Amino acid sequence: MRATRRRRVGLRMGTLLVATVCAGCSSLDERETSSIAPAVKRSASHARELSLSRPEDDLQRGIRSYEDAEYELAARQLQSALERGLTTPKDKVSAYKYLAFVSCASGRERSCQAEFRKALEVDPTFKLTPAEAGHPIWGPVFRSVKLEMTAKARSR
Repeated sequence: MRATRRRRVGLRMGTLLVATVCAGCSSLDERETSSIAPAVKRSASHARELSLSRPEDDLQRGIRSYEDAEYELAARQLQSALERGLTTPKDKVSAYKYLAFVSCASGRERSCQAEFRKALEVDPTFKLTPAEAGHPIWGPVFRSVKLEMTAKARSR
């Protein structure tokens, strides 16, 4: 978590620096702004890169947001990753699992069940880690969905 906080502080400091530099640009003459322009240009380029990131980057950001207890942000990032086309089954299952955790933690059991169902549809062998399976909120929900999906598969 410390690394995440350091990254956030670094991003905030960078944003503050760009804002400060941009605020002072109007009072500088052309000679003074020529050395500042590349930094501002790089910052704008970085912002564009973030908006054009890969779905896998959204997934990782969503997981980090979840771990930082920023559940609404995590849900948006995870959903974005899925909508933008995560390609590997492992990544899709991970996104659905964390969306299920967010739903369960928010008291939305039906949504939690639906997300676990989607994860199991992608990978019927999907299992939670022992620590996740032992969680008092989503552990029982996952087990009930797993039993339901297993029974449905057997009846086919």
